Amino acid sequence: MLSHFTFDPARYLNEIPSEQIVIRCVHGGEPVPKQRPRFSPRNSRVYTPGSTRDHETALAVIARVQLGPCEADSVWAFGIRAIFYVQTFQRKDVDNMLKVVLDGMNKIVFADDSQVKELMGWSVIDHEHPRTEFVVYRLYEIDREEGFCVQCGKSFRRYKSWKNRLHCSRGCYELRERKAQTVACVQCERKYVVDLARYLKNTTGRFVCSKACASVIARIDLTCGQCGVEFCRPRSLVSPGDSYCSKACYVMSRVGKPFTYDERSAASKKGWAAKKARAAELA
Repeated sequence: MLSHFTFDPARYLNEIPSEQIVIRCVHGGEPVPKQRPRFSPRNSRVYTPGSTRDHETALAVIARVQLGPCEADSVWAFGIRAIFYVQTFQRKDVDNMLKVVLDGMNKIVFADDSQVKELMGWSVIDHEHPRTEFVVYRLYEIDREEGFCVQCGKSFRRYKSWKNRLHCSRGCYELRERKAQTVACVQCERKYVVDLARYLKNTTGRFVCSKACASVIARIDLTCGQCGVEFCRPRSLVSPGDSYCSKACYVMSRVGKPFTYDERSAASKKGWAAKKARAAELA
């Protein structure tokens, strides 16, 4: 049978050398574990519960105050050690509480949570002062080499598994292998890469780089032949000789005045009577 002993997890935080520590934070209040995402049937969206989101935001604010206006680190590997002083004996998994700290520090201390290589967490009962204490520290510099693209000459960072990589992107790889072509947008004249199949399929030789440029190309500026107002209309809706901004201007150009409601009704009835007479003759 194990004998009773006193366990002090705070000593694990003090064992970290001060030159490795990035931030050391204490957040008062009951620790909150990471809850599962919820589904909203009203708008068919998945969302994070409010208590978890608020706790992550509070931890991120504390870290931001200590770090100041600096970007998230993407060079170093990190470790996190946390102590969760809970007020009651309610079940709270340590791994879920650690997940809140990890998500709160993501994009604040480190650029991606895959940089965290060491995690330690303890849950301790403290009826009077519930709180969360954690330390984020550097472990070692991630081994990344710098390569140069053989197609465009641009420098890019690569891992050990990228030793044989010669291109900065798939576009440059396809250009090198003659599987792509560089084209220019007819609207903004920006050059971009398209795959060879798309290049051969385009028979007009006109390429657009985005939906915004396509919408601009698809419309044409016109001047109304009746009132002189300038307006814009899709090319697919413009017929030869059609340059009227509205139906009223079209009618004015034909008869000199717009049709009234009674005139439109009479014309419609006359047309239906002519169709019925024609159908009777054919019968």
